[in-house]
Amino acid sequence: MMTAGTIDVRQEWNELTDYDQELYLDAVETAIERGLHQRFALWHVNSQVWAHDTCSFFLWHRYFTRAYERMLQSLMARMENVTIPYWNIVRDYNKQEDGSYKCREYGTCSSIVYDLGGKPTGSSEEDIYYRAYFDIEELGWIHQGPPIQNMWDDKQRGGTVRFDMLVERRLDS
Repeated sequence: MMTAGTIDVRQEWNELTDYDQELYLDAVETAIERGLHQRFALWHVNSQVWAHDTCSFFLWHRYFTRAYERMLQSLMARMENVTIPYWNIVRDYNKQEDGSYKCREYGTCSSIVYDLGGKPTGSSEEDIYYRAYFDIEELGWIHQGPPIQNMWDDKQRGGTVRFDMLVERRLDS
């Protein structure tokens, strides 16, 4: 994660050094442990109507992302230059769709998916769960690895659910 003067430069997850990846994961885990990540999640949930269904969608999310990044930077002196990395989902999707590449889902095609929560606890339809976060129900497989092991659903169960995009229909380009 590079900082040039006062301009924070974001990098693609796989372009970060191992140190910068660990620093980012540590910052997110620290924010979760202090309850700050959850405050941002609640702020995002409470903004659904006025931030998502309007022409301010992109502007609001730029502000939201920057505010989250500034919060991460404020956690500890060693985190003052942490930036939020981006995910080149198009590259990884193309790897998934390429018959010569041996990955079945985004978690094996994109290291960021498992780096941000570990492998799911299951992979079959019997392992899919509903969990509610801020009264919004989510469906998916449970992930309980760092940095999200201290995330709690509305019933105080650890981890979070994510549905792998393998089951999502591919959009033709």
